[in-house]
Amino acid sequence: SSSSSSSSSSSSSSSSSSSSSSSSSSSSAGGGMMMKAAAGSAGGPKKLIIKNLKATTKLPETYEEDTWANLKQAIYAIHHHVKTSHSLEELYKMVENLCHYKMAQNLYNNLEKEIDKHVLSFVPSILSSSFLNNKATQNDEVQEGGGGMMMMDDVTFLNKLNTCWLQHCSDMLMIRSIFLYLDRTYVINNHQHQHHPSSLSTASNTVPSQHNSTTTSTTSTTSSSTTQNVHIKSLWELGINLFRQHVAMHVDIYRRTTNGLLLLVLKERQGDMIDRSLMNSIVTMLVDVHLYTDCFERPFLLASSSFFLHEAEDRLNNGGGGGEGAASEVAGYLKHAETRLKEESERVIHYLDPSTRTKIIRCVESRLLFDHCLTIIDKGFAHLVNENRTDDLHRLFCLFSRINELDKIKVAYNTYIKSVGREQINNQEKDSTMVQDLLDFKAKLENILTVSFNGNENFAYSLKEAFESYINSRPNKPAELIAKFIDNLMRSKGKSEEETEAMIDRVLSLFRYIYGKDVFEAFYKKDLAKRLLLSKSSSVDAEKAVISKLKAECGPSFTGKLEGMFKDIDLSKDIEKAYNESQEAIALKETHNIDLSVQILTAGYWPVYHPIEINLPEEMSSYLSVFKDFYLSKHSGRRLTWQHTLGQCVLKAMFPKGKKRIICVIISDSRATSLQFR
Repeated sequence: SSSSSSSSSSSSSSSSSSSSSSSSSSSSAGGGMMMKAAAGSAGGPKKLIIKNLKATTKLPETYEEDTWANLKQAIYAIHHHVKTSHSLEELYKMVENLCHYKMAQNLYNNLEKEIDKHVLSFVPSILSSSFLNNKATQNDEVQEGGGGMMMMDDVTFLNKLNTCWLQHCSDMLMIRSIFLYLDRTYVINNHQHQHHPSSLSTASNTVPSQHNSTTTSTTSTTSSSTTQNVHIKSLWELGINLFRQHVAMHVDIYRRTTNGLLLLVLKERQGDMIDRSLMNSIVTMLVDVHLYTDCFERPFLLASSSFFLHEAEDRLNNGGGGGEGAASEVAGYLKHAETRLKEESERVIHYLDPSTRTKIIRCVESRLLFDHCLTIIDKGFAHLVNENRTDDLHRLFCLFSRINELDKIKVAYNTYIKSVGREQINNQEKDSTMVQDLLDFKAKLENILTVSFNGNENFAYSLKEAFESYINSRPNKPAELIAKFIDNLMRSKGKSEEETEAMIDRVLSLFRYIYGKDVFEAFYKKDLAKRLLLSKSSSVDAEKAVISKLKAECGPSFTGKLEGMFKDIDLSKDIEKAYNESQEAIALKETHNIDLSVQILTAGYWPVYHPIEINLPEEMSSYLSVFKDFYLSKHSGRRLTWQHTLGQCVLKAMFPKGKKRIICVIISDSRATSLQFR
């Protein structure tokens, strides 16, 4: 067996000698390709396997140091804004090669040290006396922690800080573009093994008790790859974090940044012009370095709360609302509060972080409105309503709706209506104008409800409740006067149907509030009877319109008798026409030349009238007897009672100065019955 194998091997070696030489030449020509022949079965085809030739390249011993020297020179050039000796493409290739040859970790650490050293250099330049103002101002002071130097102007300080920040961001963008391959490979690969929630989790969110400009890099290297991976940040995060640690959180810079921003906000609130673009840039810096809340927002809200608290007290207590009178003071204060809310909203748009909007608006609302809502209402609400200042009342409504205090306005509205209304109702000297005064007062309040209070349902109910309360504080009298007002309205002439109907609607709106509707009915029915019987109504259609509206308001039982009165008038016209065409009536008229007009009234529909017996002239008595016989002949079983107090006699006479019409009516009282002439 052994010799057989040896023989086979020898045979294979001999037969492949030519192939071996061929393979060798193929390898040389192919530049790194190697071909190997494998023996098959005896007498069968041979199999060739082609493999890559792994050529190993040995780097110079100083390659990493030399390459880093070139990159370091480029970083220096970027930081100091000078021209680099290599192109960006060459620098990028250097970074790629170092990463390719497993030198990324050292490259990252060296880069971090260079950025750290440069960021540290910002601190003395920001606090340097070369940037002090030569002109001392009232805000200049000597600080213990500032090396004994006089503090620079706040705007100058913020400008210098902003310049360093913008320069640092610009430098980091350029550095990242060169070290992009490092950022995309080494950093990303290490991030996949990290489990900490934030790239800035190792940095404190509060200001250290002591931090000076000589702080050195906190980067530490250990042999543990796990510990190093935890601290790996993207290049941009690295630059931001170093700026945060060495510059933004430096005790003097931190304090001066806060004070400077607050001072500029105060100046703007006092009416001065400030550099909003500078404010926006500094605030953006604080957001980026995760110090916005501690360094600015929290002190800003505290300062704002104190500012608006004192401002509100000063304007309310010292009459700072502008103008004379309580109404003008309150109106001015409301305009000021509205302006402040608008200003703070614009401030957020221009240079504050959007997350601050809700907080600062709530602060203004609390200090200017919520804390003083009762004072505002007690001091000026009644005056604003008295002067019908709908715009100011609308502003009050809108502002109080922001703090959910509309109920306080509603209570004040209700109280005002009852107070003024009771004064109108109980002033007997103004009974003659009471209804018109109530109509004007109600129209004014409804206009305020619509224009100022946006027709709010709760306010509408409060208006109804207040009217209903005070209009019934004097029982029965408003009902009587409303009926009399309608009577005068129905008698008056010269108004169009539209004007009359509009006035009827307004009067009936008062009628809805009164409890004594039966009292109103009694007076209204009595006045309606006189208008119908004496033909004093300006429009029958208007009279029927009133009845229709009362029916819709109170139901058919309320207006049944009133509708019966109109039926009696219509039936009386038919009876009168039939009587005038009778032979008896024609004969009497030819004899005495007297026109008789009779109204047949159903006793249940009309007011109760007490009949009065009077001695009539024989001619008139004969007319009444003839009409009575005529009516009873048509309507047997009925009884007629003459109501002389509801009738009238018109005498036509010739006087030396011409014709005259004398109207005679009977006036009855408890003492005597007399005949009155007009």
